[in-house]
Order: sequence, then C-alpha cells, then structure tokens
Amino acid sequence: MSVIFAPEGRPASIYVHIPFCERLCPYCDFAVAIRKEIPEEDYVQALIKEWEARKYRLSGRELVSVYFGGGTPSILSGAAIPRVLDSFSSVMNGVREVCVEANPTSVTDEKIRAWAAAGVTRVSLGVQTFSERYLRALGRNHDSDGALRAVELLLGSPLDISLDFIVGGPGNDRGEVEDDLRLLEKFGVDHVSAYQMTIEENTAFGKQNKRGELRVPKDDTVAELLDQMRDGLEAMGFEQYEVSNFGRAGVRSVHNQNYWRGGEYLGLGVGAHSLSISVIAERRANSRNLKAYLADPTEAHELETLYDLDHCRERLFLGMRSISGFELGALRRQFPHLDNDYFERVATSLAPFVNRGWLTQDDELYQPTKVGLYFSDSMAEAIFEVE
Repeated sequence: MSVIFAPEGRPASIYVHIPFCERLCPYCDFAVAIRKEIPEEDYVQALIKEWEARKYRLSGRELVSVYFGGGTPSILSGAAIPRVLDSFSSVMNGVREVCVEANPTSVTDEKIRAWAAAGVTRVSLGVQTFSERYLRALGRNHDSDGALRAVELLLGSPLDISLDFIVGGPGNDRGEVEDDLRLLEKFGVDHVSAYQMTIEENTAFGKQNKRGELRVPKDDTVAELLDQMRDGLEAMGFEQYEVSNFGRAGVRSVHNQNYWRGGEYLGLGVGAHSLSISVIAERRANSRNLKAYLADPTEAHELETLYDLDHCRERLFLGMRSISGFELGALRRQFPHLDNDYFERVATSLAPFVNRGWLTQDDELYQPTKVGLYFSDSMAEAIFEVE
C-alpha cells in the first residue's frame, strides 16, 4: 500500500458537488438530479453535516481552493453557496481560489453579488459554444443570446471568469469554432477550457451512437478543430497549460492544478470523490443517489486503498496531462517501497515518446510538448503496462 506521511502544510482542496440540473444534457455522465422542486434546504444541511463529520481529513493541510461543481451550482438560490462557504470558515485563511460552475440560464446579478460577498473569486461558465445550431445539437437549455448576456453580467462583476467550450460534438465545424474564437477575443477573458466531446456509453448520445444515429465529426476532423481552437487562443496570448485548459500569462486554475500535481482533495455531496494521503493513501466515493445521500451524507459508498504501484501510475498519468510534467526522482522519494528498477523501466518506456517529440526530457524531468498533450492517454497506456 501507499505509505506516505503527509507533512504539515500539504496543499488540499475541497470539491462540493451540486447535482441539480434543469435538464439532462445528452452527453452528460455526471451524477445529476433533475427535480421540479429542488430540495435546497435539505441538501445544504446535508453538505454541512458531511463537512462537520469529515473536516478532520484536512487537519494539518493547507487549503488552497474550493470548487462548486455539478450538475449546476448556479441553479441554487443566491444564499445557498454562501451558507456552505460559511461552514468552512475555520479553514478558509489562505485559500487562493473559490470557484462556482454556472449555466447561463441561472446566472443573475443578485447571485453574482452574493457569491462575491461570500468570498467566491471565480466563475466557470458553461457556454459550450455561441453557435445557435451547435447549442441545439448539444441539447443545451440556453441559447446564444442567453450565453452572451451571462458573459456580459460576469464581465461587469469583480469575479474572474473562465469560459467552457465543447469541441467536436454533432456537426461541429471550422466556421463555428472560428465564430467562438472571434467572440472570445472580443470579451477578453483570461481563462478558457476547451473540452473534446466524449461519447459516454450510458448517455443519450452514447445510445444514439451505438444505433448509428449520431453524426459526429471523424477523429481527424476533431483533431483539426482542436488545433484550430488552440492556435486561435495562442494567437490571443493564451498558453495551453493542460490538455483542455488555456490561460493568459499567470492565469491558472488553482483547483485543477492541485489535482494534476497529486494533491489531496475532500469531496462533499452526491457522487463526490476524495483523495486522502497520510500513513496510507485512500480514495472515497459518495453515493450517486440523491435519496441515499440525504438519508446519511456521512456514509461512504466506496472506499479504496491506493497501493503504491497504482498511486504512482496515477501520478504519472496526471503529469502527462499538464505542461508541468513529472519528475521521476520526486516519485522515487514519494514511493520508496517501489523497486528502483521499476522507475528504470518507466524511463525506458518513455524514451520512444521523447524521440517522437511528445515529451521533453531534462535528466529525470519529463514534460509533454503541445503535440504530446494530445497523446497523453496513449502515453499513459504504455506506462500502465510497466510492472
């Protein structure tokens, strides 16, 4: 098993899952709950109860970020997120980022003011595209005008903004990507996430795809669209610092970087996951069922001990998704019970990727190139085969 002792000040994050949505998007495989009447009060109380029972997990850690994801966190009233944040008050000193995911249909000036007053610093807005046709194809419940209004509201606020896009979905083409880039340049936001459409088996799109009814671009076309998005963003001064994330100089998602660097995180809410590292490394998952979670928010649905080999492989995989990369020497120190020959075999398996230009190597520091970021999954598969 993984037997790392977590020193004082180790960075950690809190993730709060808000499962409620107005409708289920056809590509979504997250833990969501569609309700005519949202049990907001019951859910907020359950989150606070879970926090009180599990906050000891952050003892001795340095909390760097809080992230409200979903689902649709912005669907809650303006008072809900401040209440949850207030329950975290004893650990909030030094937090560098508090982010709320939002949908254009539920962003209001009142909520923005309430979030900012409670300490929220950043909103991640799921516009996905500004194309009316593409929004309909994605099954979104907002239109282009609604997305534009939400962006304008946030631009007039003190909050940092990140805009989320989906590339390569049904019928997506170069013209739509170009139009999205043009509007991005006009808005002047500092952070963008551009995700490749993934067809998950248990979604509506997955079922349509299995029946041959879903018209999505071919892999080569998707790669061209992703290149177009990346090149357009870089022309505006953005840097791609992770597979799907772009920021202007010095602008990064603190929360996501903690994930990619192997930091600890405490997940609260329906379907939320946690990673705790002390004498052993342990992963926890909450129930994806809303009724079960409300009945006992402190009960774990799944608990898994991370053994050294699996934990190290995960660290390597995460490093391949970020331009920061990974340093084999640091991993040797973190996982002292792994045979030194294992790391030599890892280095041997990485050599072909260095030769192809997918990785750069400086002694034991490996960092993916721009091209290599697109092949992070392929490189991870090779690493996972090393015993």
